[in-house]
Amino acid sequence: MNKMNTSPQKGRKGYKSGVANDIIELCRSDFYSVAEMCRIAGIGRTTFYKWMNEHQEFRSAILDAKDELREHALRLAHNALLRKIQFQHIVERKVNTIPGTDAAGNRINIVQSVTEIHKEIQPDTESIIFALTNLDPEHWKRRAQTSVDIRSPGNNTFTDMSDEDLQRMIDRLKKKIKPGCV
Repeated sequence: MNKMNTSPQKGRKGYKSGVANDIIELCRSDFYSVAEMCRIAGIGRTTFYKWMNEHQEFRSAILDAKDELREHALRLAHNALLRKIQFQHIVERKVNTIPGTDAAGNRINIVQSVTEIHKEIQPDTESIIFALTNLDPEHWKRRAQTSVDIRSPGNNTFTDMSDEDLQRMIDRLKKKIKPGCV
């Protein structure tokens, strides 16, 4: 990447392919805002947007770089999720050394013992639920079971009420509701 400035330079005119390439690389490397990229590249935001509007190759490269970064981040997230939902067996090795010297008199570390610690890491339940509900939502929905039993005063269902009784109840409820809420 070309040497980048840390502040916009006044008086620079025209499209600079080196600066444009720096901005494209910034887009490809991290989720920078336009303001951050412009500050790092040493141009103003107005210049950036002018280049986006006037130079199709710059615009296409910026959009492609953003897509590449998004795809890369998505792959990383998928891989991290995969590691969280898999059973893992880890071996840690602890090496104990003591100072010593070799045949030539040079100081070296002599291995005294090696200890292996085997660890089993269980899959993360919350990550498994997240993966299932998002990757196979048809079969793994987080369903909130809600049951509503609507009864009129006196514990009768509305189906047992006459039309006149229902209308009186509706009118009473309407009086309780603030105007404009219905």
